[in-house]
Amino acid sequence: MLIEVDSVCHRYSQEEEMVLNDISFKIERGEFIGLIGHTGSGKSTLVQLLNGLITPTAGQVYISGEDITAKEINLKSIREQVGLVFQYPEHQLFEETVYDDIAFGPKNLGLSEQVIEERVKQTLASVNLDYQRFKERSPFKLSGGQQRRVAIAGVLAMRPEVLILDEPTAGLDPKTRNEVIEEIVKFKKQFNLTIILISHRMEQVFQLADRILVLEQGELIFDCTPAELIKEQQRLIELGLSIPEVTKVLFALKERGYDLRTDLFEVAEIKEEIVKTLIKPGILKS
Repeated sequence: MLIEVDSVCHRYSQEEEMVLNDISFKIERGEFIGLIGHTGSGKSTLVQLLNGLITPTAGQVYISGEDITAKEINLKSIREQVGLVFQYPEHQLFEETVYDDIAFGPKNLGLSEQVIEERVKQTLASVNLDYQRFKERSPFKLSGGQQRRVAIAGVLAMRPEVLILDEPTAGLDPKTRNEVIEEIVKFKKQFNLTIILISHRMEQVFQLADRILVLEQGELIFDCTPAELIKEQQRLIELGLSIPEVTKVLFALKERGYDLRTDLFEVAEIKEEIVKTLIKPGILKS
């Protein structure tokens, strides 16, 4: 088990209420986990616990079997294993050139210049930015989408086992948003990553995730596959989370008496299911 969270509670001061309350779950290597919940539900606090940025008030967090809440733990090593890309990661940029920004982490690992250069090249390619074109450019003079990619590349260059992405497409136009999601899928396979994705975009979460964790007021109320979670449509609506827009079409047809699956989230699959269902009773011509 790569990550294990055991009965974790957290509050930021003795005067405040618990932000997280008795959270437990496990994540296996290679899983793609979606993490959803209303603003203030505890998502960002939870992921900061996973790489030791903050320490739980109670409970334990294990990374590769190692208790990272122990006093003697080497947090530098943990943060190399668990990379965290914050919301609006372009705010993490600080060096004068794209090369130096991406190389900053690997340099702190004591790697040779040759290895560092290779990592910069590889990670820039992974986020669809040309090495020769971008390496000497200022990250602050790039477009928003390009800045987002450079920031993600800087975390990837550390070669983490786990990559946590907090709203990675927030504020991007639809075209760039889709491109970033495609790149996430690509480098997950390329670097054999375990990914935890925080997103308010239900279509992203339901299409990409193997499992979805749902937080509500600091409690973990669901930990299940997208197909299982979609059955809780009414509960999700009550939580203000809804379901993917394309999947709503299936439910609307189901309510009208059509016998079709509602556990589909890819547009192509949904289209095929609708066409197949409507052809059968002769509503559409084949």
